[in-house]
Amino acid sequence: MPDIKVSIAMIVKNEELNLERCLDSFLPVIIEPWVELIVVDTGSTDRTVEVAENHGAHVFRKEFIPWSFSDARNYSIEQFRASEKLHGMNSFRNTCAP
Repeated sequence: MPDIKVSIAMIVKNEELNLERCLDSFLPVIIEPWVELIVVDTGSTDRTVEVAENHGAHVFRKEFIPWSFSDARNYSIEQFRASEKLHGMNSFRNTCAP
């Protein structure tokens, strides 16, 4: 297994309609063997998990605690396998939504 250098994490819930387009935007990067894609699903009832898995994401499930986004964010960071854990809180909603 190659040494993971970059971990991309997304926290999602019921994003079936937007997730494929968003993940496709990462294709130039996530095809590299040193990049991992992590999707933390917080209770989707649609095909979000299936879409993420079809894009090669490592999918984890975490119950969403209302008013505690940081809990889901911290959980996603715990899943990183990257040798360096640099992270920021960015929203891709503006670039991935219709």
